[in-house]
Amino acid sequence: SVYTAHKAVSKELNLHPYKVSVVHELKDVDHDKRVNYCEWFNRFINSHGIEVLDRTFFTDEAWFHIGGYVHSQTSRIWSSENPLAIRERELYPAKIGVWITISRSRIIGPIFYNETVNSEVYCNDILFPFISELNETEVTSAFFQQDNATAHTANRSMVLLNEIFGERLISKGLWPPRSPDLTPTDYFFWGAAKSVVYKDNPKTIEDLKYAITTFVKSVSNETLIKVFDNMRKRVDLRLQVRGNHFQHLL
Repeated sequence: SVYTAHKAVSKELNLHPYKVSVVHELKDVDHDKRVNYCEWFNRFINSHGIEVLDRTFFTDEAWFHIGGYVHSQTSRIWSSENPLAIRERELYPAKIGVWITISRSRIIGPIFYNETVNSEVYCNDILFPFISELNETEVTSAFFQQDNATAHTANRSMVLLNEIFGERLISKGLWPPRSPDLTPTDYFFWGAAKSVVYKDNPKTIEDLKYAITTFVKSVSNETLIKVFDNMRKRVDLRLQVRGNHFQHLL
């Protein structure tokens, strides 16, 4: 029986159930690129000091949908009889695009957009509003990270970014592909934001924008410092495993 089998593996064999973590797929060519970036990052910190992360902006974008989501495997209704409960979901729910950038000292954003991001949308609706938020010191000394999405690395986008950041641009050629485990937007912000934003079940896009903006304002400087301390740990662990997955070591 299931009970006997469970008792045997847990009591007699002293085995324990462990959750399987879902991680991004890595290609064979990714490992060296991930190691190269991490080695560069450590040289970067050693050369400029940890304070350079106060003006190094890590970026990403994501969609937020009205109504969030209900995980059918974990949502339950306790009842003496099966209520046959269902939850209707729009076929094409309203959504808003959110772009965010995080340094060790502050968050700039959220910057909202409504269209699929191409180079025109990226430059006009995201990069120009972001650049306008930089202070004089940041314009001349800030570093800017982006992933290798087509809209980010298109000619128009790269011309604009190179005009502002020049050699302070962390992008294609240096930033390794398939590496969300190294960006604070991915390993911290999106999960934390969605867990808070959807608690009150926003009904309109304006409600959703307000909830996202409120969450951004709630992130303290102390939290950002911890998030970037975690980044340094992640870099060291990636080097330890030579570019492979390291989540099991965190």
